[in-house]
Parts: sequence; structure tokens; C-alpha cells
Amino acid sequence: VLNDILLSTDKGTSQIDHIVLSPYGVFVLETKNYKGIITGSDNMANWCQNIYGHKNTFFNPVIQNKGHVKAIKSHLIEFEDIPFIPVVVFISDCTLKISTKYPVVYASQLLQVILKFSDKQVIGNNRLNAIKEKLLSDNITDKEIRKQHVESVKSKKGPSQQYTPKDKCPCCGGNLVTRQGKYGAFLGCENYPKCKYTDNY
Repeated sequence: VLNDILLSTDKGTSQIDHIVLSPYGVFVLETKNYKGIITGSDNMANWCQNIYGHKNTFFNPVIQNKGHVKAIKSHLIEFEDIPFIPVVVFISDCTLKISTKYPVVYASQLLQVILKFSDKQVIGNNRLNAIKEKLLSDNITDKEIRKQHVESVKSKKGPSQQYTPKDKCPCCGGNLVTRQGKYGAFLGCENYPKCKYTDNY
């Protein structure tokens, strides 16, 4: 298991939370520490967190992890025949209400997901060691570059979460329409049931 790997890309840098090297493939883990109810799907730019009625959005971790896989592959060109499996792992006490074809699991389910691939051992020990050494040698440890990466990520996150037009869904960009519920009128996304975002007036 390799932790906190920072790799150079054609657009800057990419930080990968964890990489599990196994005979079954290379598992690329993006971990999220969100509580509450999490909703989202593959095609949404943002996913939603609803915690005690307070709604926040965050960048779709499936899309984020695809970028991580792409970054790793660019450093392992000579190993392009091996399987790369992206997995999003939620490590907090949350409820996942998502629709995705990619593995998005609770931390307690991670080992089970990995073992699903154990019927095919496609990477020998020598290649595993070579992959490990390559990734460790390419890992950026310079503190200044790592600091710049964190600042870049923060600058990209900030504005998108500070303001969302009241008539647009912050999760998928669809229009918010008036709906009637048990407790009166509320705003809901027009793309329901694919998007389950709701808001008060």
C-alpha cells in the first residue's frame, strides 16, 4: 500500500490518497470523509452532502479518481497491460444514495471489493516490485511543490461552493422546480429521480 502519492501530470500535479498494489491489479483509492446523506451519480459534476438539513456540494469523486488513474498510467507506460481499478471509499459514518457503475463503498467494504478480483492473478511479484519502485521514485516529496498543489486545489474548490444560483441545482446544473410534499412546497431538481437534490425557498 502506497499512501499520499503526488505525481506530475501534463496539467500540473495529481495527489492520490492510496494505491494498493496486488496480484489482482492496481487499486486506486480516493477517500472521502463526509458525514450525512451523500447523493450523486457518474454524470454529475458535483455530488451533494445533506447533513442535518444543511446541503453542501463537492466535486464528483468518481471523475476525480479517473484523473488519478490517468496520472498513474502516464508514469507506468510499460505496464499498460495490467488492470487499474478506481475505488472511492467513504471513511465516515454516512449514508450513500448514489448511482454509479464504479465501486463507491464504505471503508468496511473495501477488502471485499478487492477480493472480488482475486480469481485472476495477473501481476507477478517482480512486476509488483517494479511498479512500486517506479511510483516511489516518481513521487514528489518536495514540500514547496506539495504546498503549491494544496493551494491550487483550494483555489479551484472555493468559488464553486460559495455561490449557486437559486434556480439551478448545485449537483447537476438542472433547473430547480417547485414541488409539493408532505410538509408543503419545496424546490426539487428537474432531473429527479437521477438527481435527488432538494432545497427550501
